[in-house]
Amino acid sequence: MAEAQWGPNDLHVATSAKPYGIMLATRFKSAAAEPLFKRALEVEVKQLKPSDPELIDTRKRLHDVLMQLFKPEEAKQALGNVKLDSGMTAGKGKRAHHGKR
Repeated sequence: MAEAQWGPNDLHVATSAKPYGIMLATRFKSAAAEPLFKRALEVEVKQLKPSDPELIDTRKRLHDVLMQLFKPEEAKQALGNVKLDSGMTAGKGKRAHHGKR
């Protein structure tokens, strides 16, 4: 729905998909969460700087979901250049503001 209203590469697409991915992931529905995090990441990579906290958070969340699905190589790729702190998993870091960028 967000794509139809805002266009396929607008940040609204990512901010619409990501909360659903979070909800599904917290309910241990990693397979359903995976495409939502991938879509959010696809948009954020085009719209945000690599150091943006929101993009880093999405990368970490996708990484965690992929690890739960036993896809370690994809999980490693999802992180890009992001380094995980020891013991850190998605959702434990700081949340970014969803305002205009």
